[in-house]
Amino acid sequence: MKRYILLFFLTIQLLGCKKEPASLFDLPYELTFEIPAGLNTFETHYFDITGIRTNAEDLLSANNAEESDLLAVQAKTARLLSTFVDLDLDFIQEISVRVFEDDPNAFHEVFFRDNVPFDSGDFIDLIPALPDVKEFLLDESYNLSIRMEFRQPPPTFVTVRLDFDFFAR
Repeated sequence: MKRYILLFFLTIQLLGCKKEPASLFDLPYELTFEIPAGLNTFETHYFDITGIRTNAEDLLSANNAEESDLLAVQAKTARLLSTFVDLDLDFIQEISVRVFEDDPNAFHEVFFRDNVPFDSGDFIDLIPALPDVKEFLLDESYNLSIRMEFRQPPPTFVTVRLDFDFFAR
């Protein structure tokens, strides 16, 4: 009986393991923006940042790759940080980072965090979403819309930094 149980678990392990596609290189970005004080909790707030340079040509050249070599570009990691040392971001309830070309309503969500923990401190780690955003990040520039809902109004003007990475495969 023990052999059958062991065989069952080994079979599950072998069938469940899939090799991740190799990453060719990362595309790192850093943005700073300000959240105004006193925004209400009844509305959703959007912070649009346009004209973000992709540096795609430089990244492709530095990694000896061509655009045709890339199968996809997907979200990897993101973190929203307060630039004030003693200010917690616990007033934020939800965050969604979306990439778009011209129309902010025609977007692809790349990072999100629903129900931000109350004890998040001065940073919030975001969860990468699955869409391929190759068509946005291989152009000269792209645009981001950061959607936020607050559990309480921001206590002061808050300067935040969004550090995020994509990976090309």
